[in-house]
Amino acid sequence: MIKSLVKSHGLHGFIESRIKTVAGFEEKCNRPGKSYSNPAEEITDLCGIRIVVSSLSEVEIVEKFLREEFTVDEKRSENKRTTLKVDEFGYLSSHVIVKAHKRRKGLAEWSDVADLWSEVQVRTVLEHAWAVASHELAYKSEVEIPSALRRKLVLFSGMLEHLDGQLNQLVLAARALREEYKRSISEDKLDIEINADSLAEFFAESPLIRDLVESAVTANVKLEMSYDLRLLMKTVNILGVGSINELNALLQDALPWACSYLKAYRVSMTPGTRDNPENANFFIRLPNAVALILIAINAENLHVADLVLLGFRKDAAMAALDAALEENPKLQGKQ
Repeated sequence: MIKSLVKSHGLHGFIESRIKTVAGFEEKCNRPGKSYSNPAEEITDLCGIRIVVSSLSEVEIVEKFLREEFTVDEKRSENKRTTLKVDEFGYLSSHVIVKAHKRRKGLAEWSDVADLWSEVQVRTVLEHAWAVASHELAYKSEVEIPSALRRKLVLFSGMLEHLDGQLNQLVLAARALREEYKRSISEDKLDIEINADSLAEFFAESPLIRDLVESAVTANVKLEMSYDLRLLMKTVNILGVGSINELNALLQDALPWACSYLKAYRVSMTPGTRDNPENANFFIRLPNAVALILIAINAENLHVADLVLLGFRKDAAMAALDAALEENPKLQGKQ
Protein backbone atom coordinates (compact mmCIF):
# COMPACT_ATOMS: atom_id res chain seq x y z
CA MET A 1 0.00 0.00 0.00
CA ILE A 2 2.84 2.39 0.86
CA LYS A 3 4.46 1.71 -2.51
CA SER A 4 1.25 2.45 -4.39
CA LEU A 5 0.75 5.69 -2.42
CA VAL A 6 4.27 6.87 -3.19
CA LYS A 7 3.81 6.04 -6.86
CA SER A 8 0.37 7.64 -7.13
CA HIS A 9 1.76 10.91 -5.76
CA GLY A 10 4.52 10.94 -8.37
CA LEU A 11 7.31 10.90 -5.79
CA HIS A 12 10.90 9.96 -6.54
CA GLY A 13 12.81 7.78 -4.13
CA PHE A 14 12.86 4.31 -2.65
CA ILE A 15 11.33 2.27 0.16
CA GLU A 16 12.98 -0.08 2.63
CA SER A 17 11.22 -2.30 5.15
CA ARG A 18 11.95 -4.86 7.83
CA ILE A 19 10.07 -6.90 10.42
CA LYS A 20 11.61 -7.18 13.88
CA THR A 21 12.80 -10.71 14.58
CA VAL A 22 11.70 -12.67 17.64
CA ALA A 23 15.21 -12.25 19.07
CA GLY A 24 15.11 -8.51 18.40
CA PHE A 25 11.69 -8.23 20.03
CA GLU A 26 12.90 -10.14 23.10
CA GLU A 27 16.04 -8.02 23.36
CA LYS A 28 14.02 -4.78 23.24
CA CYS A 29 11.60 -6.04 25.88
CA ASN A 30 14.50 -6.82 28.23
CA ARG A 31 16.54 -3.65 27.75
CA PRO A 32 17.61 -1.99 31.01
CA GLY A 33 15.26 0.81 31.99
CA LYS A 34 12.45 -0.50 29.78
CA SER A 35 9.22 -1.93 31.14
CA TYR A 36 6.24 -2.95 29.02
CA SER A 37 2.85 -4.13 30.24
CA ASN A 38 1.73 -4.94 26.67
CA PRO A 39 4.84 -5.11 24.44
CA ALA A 40 2.95 -5.87 21.22
CA GLU A 41 0.95 -2.66 21.70
CA GLU A 42 3.65 -0.47 23.20
CA ILE A 43 6.61 -1.31 20.95
CA THR A 44 6.05 0.73 17.82
CA ASP A 45 8.65 -0.68 15.46
CA LEU A 46 7.63 -4.33 15.14
CA CYS A 47 7.39 -3.44 11.49
CA GLY A 48 9.62 -0.66 10.21
CA ILE A 49 9.31 1.13 6.88
CA ARG A 50 11.69 3.77 5.57
CA ILE A 51 10.61 6.09 2.76
CA VAL A 52 13.43 8.06 1.17
CA VAL A 53 12.39 10.88 -1.17
CA SER A 54 14.20 13.58 -3.08
CA SER A 55 13.29 16.73 -1.16
CA LEU A 56 11.80 18.18 2.01
CA SER A 57 8.61 19.15 0.18
CA GLU A 58 8.16 15.49 -0.78
CA VAL A 59 8.65 14.54 2.88
CA GLU A 60 5.67 16.79 3.66
CA ILE A 61 3.60 15.06 0.97
CA VAL A 62 4.39 11.64 2.48
CA GLU A 63 3.55 12.80 6.00
CA LYS A 64 0.24 14.17 4.73
CA PHE A 65 -0.89 10.97 2.99
CA LEU A 66 0.20 8.85 5.98
CA ARG A 67 -2.14 10.87 8.16
CA GLU A 68 -4.92 10.57 5.60
CA GLU A 69 -4.61 6.83 4.99
CA PHE A 70 -3.61 5.49 8.44
CA THR A 71 -4.37 6.05 12.10
CA VAL A 72 -1.40 7.98 13.52
CA ASP A 73 -0.24 8.02 17.12
CA GLU A 74 0.79 11.68 17.29
CA LYS A 75 2.18 11.43 20.83
CA ARG A 76 4.67 8.76 19.87
CA SER A 77 5.46 10.20 16.43
CA GLU A 78 8.43 12.54 16.21
CA ASN A 79 10.06 14.93 13.76
CA LYS A 80 13.79 14.94 14.49
CA ARG A 81 14.19 18.12 12.41
CA THR A 82 12.22 20.13 14.97
CA THR A 83 13.62 18.53 18.14
CA LEU A 84 17.30 19.07 17.27
CA LYS A 85 18.65 22.24 18.86
CA VAL A 86 20.15 24.93 16.64
CA ASP A 87 23.67 24.23 17.91
CA GLU A 88 23.34 20.46 17.59
CA PHE A 89 23.90 18.20 14.64
CA GLY A 90 22.89 14.64 13.91
CA TYR A 91 20.26 12.31 12.57
CA LEU A 92 17.29 13.99 10.86
CA SER A 93 14.11 12.18 9.94
CA SER A 94 10.39 12.03 10.60
CA HIS A 95 9.11 9.04 12.58
CA VAL A 96 5.39 8.51 12.08
CA ILE A 97 3.75 5.76 14.17
CA VAL A 98 0.84 4.25 12.25
CA LYS A 99 -1.66 1.42 12.23
CA ALA A 100 -4.56 0.52 9.97
CA HIS A 101 -7.21 3.19 9.57
CA LYS A 102 -10.55 2.33 11.14
CA ARG A 103 -12.18 2.12 7.70
CA ARG A 104 -9.88 -0.82 6.87
CA LYS A 105 -10.20 -2.77 10.12
CA GLY A 106 -13.15 -4.77 8.82
CA LEU A 107 -11.35 -5.90 5.68
CA ALA A 108 -10.18 -9.51 5.66
CA GLU A 109 -6.71 -8.70 4.32
CA TRP A 110 -6.08 -6.37 7.28
CA SER A 111 -7.55 -8.57 10.03
CA ASP A 112 -4.24 -10.01 11.28
CA VAL A 113 -2.40 -6.68 11.52
CA ALA A 114 -5.16 -4.11 12.04
CA ASP A 115 -4.15 -3.33 15.63
CA LEU A 116 -0.36 -3.51 15.25
CA TRP A 117 1.64 -0.30 15.25
CA SER A 118 4.40 0.29 12.72
CA GLU A 119 7.07 2.94 12.50
CA VAL A 120 7.43 4.80 9.22
CA GLN A 121 10.61 6.83 8.82
CA VAL A 122 10.49 9.56 6.19
CA ARG A 123 13.65 11.33 5.11
CA THR A 124 15.36 12.93 2.13
CA VAL A 125 18.16 11.33 0.14
CA LEU A 126 20.70 13.65 1.76
CA GLU A 127 19.36 12.92 5.24
CA HIS A 128 19.66 9.22 4.42
CA ALA A 129 23.26 9.71 3.28
CA TRP A 130 24.08 11.35 6.61
CA ALA A 131 22.31 8.59 8.56
CA VAL A 132 24.25 5.86 6.75
CA ALA A 133 27.59 7.62 7.18
CA SER A 134 27.05 8.57 10.82
CA HIS A 135 25.91 5.03 11.66
CA GLU A 136 29.42 3.83 10.84
CA LEU A 137 30.85 6.41 13.27
CA ALA A 138 28.47 5.34 16.07
CA TYR A 139 28.52 8.70 17.89
CA LYS A 140 25.27 9.25 19.77
CA SER A 141 26.05 12.80 20.92
CA GLU A 142 28.51 15.59 20.26
CA VAL A 143 30.38 15.04 23.55
CA GLU A 144 31.40 11.54 22.42
CA ILE A 145 33.20 12.81 19.31
CA PRO A 146 37.01 13.09 19.36
CA SER A 147 37.94 16.76 19.14
CA ALA A 148 40.03 16.04 16.03
CA LEU A 149 36.84 15.02 14.19
CA ARG A 150 34.22 17.25 15.78
CA ARG A 151 34.72 20.32 13.57
CA LYS A 152 34.58 18.28 10.36
CA LEU A 153 31.44 16.44 11.42
CA VAL A 154 29.66 19.64 12.39
CA LEU A 155 30.68 21.22 9.09
CA PHE A 156 29.58 18.18 7.08
CA SER A 157 26.22 17.98 8.85
CA GLY A 158 25.59 21.69 8.26
CA MET A 159 26.54 21.42 4.60
CA LEU A 160 24.11 18.55 4.02
CA GLU A 161 21.30 20.41 5.79
CA HIS A 162 22.01 23.52 3.68
CA LEU A 163 22.06 21.47 0.46
CA ASP A 164 18.76 19.85 1.41
CA GLY A 165 17.20 23.28 1.81
CA GLN A 166 18.60 24.48 -1.51
CA LEU A 167 17.44 21.33 -3.28
CA ASN A 168 13.98 21.81 -1.84
CA GLN A 169 13.91 25.40 -3.16
CA LEU A 170 14.86 24.06 -6.59
CA VAL A 171 12.09 21.46 -6.48
CA LEU A 172 9.53 24.10 -5.48
CA ALA A 173 10.75 26.46 -8.23
CA ALA A 174 10.43 23.68 -10.83
CA ARG A 175 6.93 22.90 -9.60
CA ALA A 176 5.96 26.59 -9.85
CA LEU A 177 7.41 26.82 -13.35
CA ARG A 178 5.37 23.81 -14.48
CA GLU A 179 2.24 25.48 -13.09
CA GLU A 180 3.14 28.64 -14.98
CA TYR A 181 3.57 26.64 -18.21
CA LYS A 182 0.22 24.96 -17.62
CA ARG A 183 -1.56 28.26 -17.08
CA SER A 184 0.06 29.92 -20.12
CA ILE A 185 -0.74 27.03 -22.46
CA SER A 186 -4.34 26.83 -21.25
CA GLU A 187 -4.61 30.57 -22.05
CA ASP A 188 -3.00 30.03 -25.50
CA LYS A 189 0.09 32.03 -24.53
CA LEU A 190 2.65 29.86 -26.24
CA ASP A 191 5.79 32.00 -26.35
CA ILE A 192 7.54 29.49 -24.09
CA GLU A 193 10.91 27.83 -24.57
CA ILE A 194 10.89 24.15 -25.39
CA ASN A 195 12.09 21.93 -22.57
CA ALA A 196 10.93 18.73 -20.89
CA ASP A 197 8.48 20.51 -18.57
CA SER A 198 6.93 22.79 -21.20
CA LEU A 199 6.48 19.85 -23.58
CA ALA A 200 4.80 17.76 -20.87
CA GLU A 201 2.32 20.57 -20.18
CA PHE A 202 1.80 21.17 -23.91
CA PHE A 203 0.87 17.52 -24.41
CA ALA A 204 -1.47 17.65 -21.40
CA GLU A 205 -3.19 20.99 -22.08
CA SER A 206 -3.08 21.76 -25.81
CA PRO A 207 -6.35 21.44 -27.79
CA LEU A 208 -4.23 20.83 -30.88
CA ILE A 209 -2.65 17.76 -29.30
CA ARG A 210 -6.10 16.46 -28.36
CA ASP A 211 -7.19 16.94 -31.98
CA LEU A 212 -4.11 15.08 -33.18
CA VAL A 213 -4.74 12.16 -30.82
CA GLU A 214 -8.41 11.95 -31.83
CA SER A 215 -7.62 12.18 -35.55
CA ALA A 216 -5.03 9.43 -35.20
CA VAL A 217 -7.71 7.06 -33.86
CA THR A 218 -9.62 7.36 -37.14
CA ALA A 219 -6.48 6.21 -38.93
CA ASN A 220 -6.13 3.22 -36.55
CA VAL A 221 -3.10 4.82 -34.91
CA LYS A 222 -3.11 5.12 -31.13
CA LEU A 223 -0.82 7.81 -29.76
CA GLU A 224 0.29 6.81 -26.28
CA MET A 225 1.48 9.38 -23.75
CA SER A 226 5.10 8.97 -22.71
CA TYR A 227 7.60 11.13 -20.88
CA ASP A 228 10.51 9.79 -22.89
CA LEU A 229 11.27 13.00 -24.78
CA ARG A 230 14.76 12.16 -26.02
CA LEU A 231 13.90 11.79 -29.72
CA LEU A 232 11.66 14.86 -29.73
CA MET A 233 14.23 17.05 -27.97
CA LYS A 234 16.94 16.00 -30.42
CA THR A 235 14.59 16.65 -33.34
CA VAL A 236 13.56 20.17 -32.28
CA ASN A 237 17.21 21.00 -31.67
CA ILE A 238 18.41 19.83 -35.06
CA LEU A 239 15.51 21.60 -36.81
CA GLY A 240 15.89 24.82 -34.80
CA VAL A 241 12.39 24.79 -33.29
CA GLY A 242 12.88 26.85 -30.17
CA SER A 243 9.44 27.63 -28.74
CA ILE A 244 6.11 25.97 -28.05
CA ASN A 245 4.55 28.60 -30.31
CA GLU A 246 6.71 27.49 -33.26
CA LEU A 247 5.96 23.85 -32.55
CA ASN A 248 2.23 24.52 -32.33
CA ALA A 249 2.22 26.41 -35.67
CA LEU A 250 4.07 23.60 -37.45
CA LEU A 251 1.75 20.92 -36.09
CA GLN A 252 -1.32 23.01 -36.93
CA ASP A 253 -0.26 23.23 -40.59
CA ALA A 254 0.51 19.50 -40.71
CA LEU A 255 -2.64 18.31 -38.96
CA PRO A 256 -4.65 17.53 -42.16
CA TRP A 257 -2.11 14.92 -43.31
CA ALA A 258 -0.14 14.07 -40.15
CA CYS A 259 -2.11 10.95 -39.21
CA SER A 260 -2.02 9.46 -42.71
CA TYR A 261 1.74 10.04 -42.63
CA LEU A 262 2.13 8.29 -39.27
CA LYS A 263 0.14 5.35 -40.55
CA ALA A 264 2.15 5.17 -43.79
CA TYR A 265 5.35 5.14 -41.76
CA ARG A 266 4.13 2.37 -39.44
CA VAL A 267 2.81 0.29 -42.34
CA SER A 268 6.21 0.43 -44.03
CA MET A 269 7.88 -0.64 -40.78
CA THR A 270 5.46 -3.46 -39.92
CA PRO A 271 5.73 -6.64 -42.01
CA GLY A 272 2.41 -8.22 -42.83
CA THR A 273 0.35 -5.02 -42.87
CA ARG A 274 1.22 -3.65 -46.30
CA ASP A 275 -1.34 -5.81 -48.13
CA ASN A 276 -4.19 -4.88 -45.79
CA PRO A 277 -3.25 -1.66 -43.93
CA GLU A 278 -6.85 -0.60 -43.27
CA ASN A 279 -7.39 -3.42 -40.78
CA ALA A 280 -4.10 -2.90 -38.94
CA ASN A 281 -3.83 -1.05 -35.63
CA PHE A 282 -0.65 0.79 -34.68
CA PHE A 283 0.78 2.32 -31.52
CA ILE A 284 3.22 5.23 -31.40
CA ARG A 285 4.43 7.18 -28.40
CA LEU A 286 3.06 10.71 -28.62
CA PRO A 287 6.43 12.53 -28.32
CA ASN A 288 7.89 10.26 -31.01
CA ALA A 289 4.86 10.88 -33.24
CA VAL A 290 5.40 14.64 -32.93
CA ALA A 291 9.09 14.15 -33.79
CA LEU A 292 8.11 12.14 -36.88
CA ILE A 293 5.68 14.84 -38.01
CA LEU A 294 8.42 17.47 -37.68
CA ILE A 295 10.70 15.24 -39.74
CA ALA A 296 8.00 14.88 -42.39
CA ILE A 297 7.55 18.67 -42.54
CA ASN A 298 11.29 19.13 -43.12
CA ALA A 299 11.95 15.95 -45.10
CA GLU A 300 13.09 17.88 -48.18
CA ASN A 301 16.09 19.18 -46.23
CA LEU A 302 16.91 15.99 -44.33
CA HIS A 303 18.91 12.91 -45.25
CA VAL A 304 19.01 9.38 -43.91
CA ALA A 305 22.28 10.20 -42.14
CA ASP A 306 20.57 13.04 -40.24
CA LEU A 307 17.93 10.68 -38.87
CA VAL A 308 20.52 8.07 -37.99
CA LEU A 309 22.20 10.74 -35.85
CA LEU A 310 18.86 11.22 -34.10
CA GLY A 311 18.82 7.52 -33.20
CA PHE A 312 16.87 5.95 -36.10
CA ARG A 313 17.94 2.69 -37.66
CA LYS A 314 18.77 3.15 -41.34
CA ASP A 315 15.63 1.33 -42.53
CA ALA A 316 13.45 3.40 -40.17
CA ALA A 317 15.08 6.61 -41.37
CA MET A 318 14.40 5.69 -44.99
CA ALA A 319 10.79 4.78 -44.16
CA ALA A 320 10.22 8.11 -42.36
CA LEU A 321 11.49 10.13 -45.32
CA ASP A 322 9.73 8.01 -47.97
CA ALA A 323 6.40 8.29 -46.15
CA ALA A 324 6.86 12.06 -45.96
CA LEU A 325 7.29 12.27 -49.73
CA GLU A 326 4.04 10.33 -50.12
CA GLU A 327 1.87 12.13 -47.55
CA ASN A 328 3.18 15.72 -47.19
CA PRO A 329 1.33 17.67 -49.94
CA LYS A 330 4.21 20.14 -50.26
CA LEU A 331 6.60 17.32 -51.12
CA GLN A 332 4.45 15.16 -53.36
CA GLY A 333 5.95 14.79 -56.79
CA LYS A 334 9.47 15.63 -55.58
CA GLN A 335 10.70 12.02 -55.26
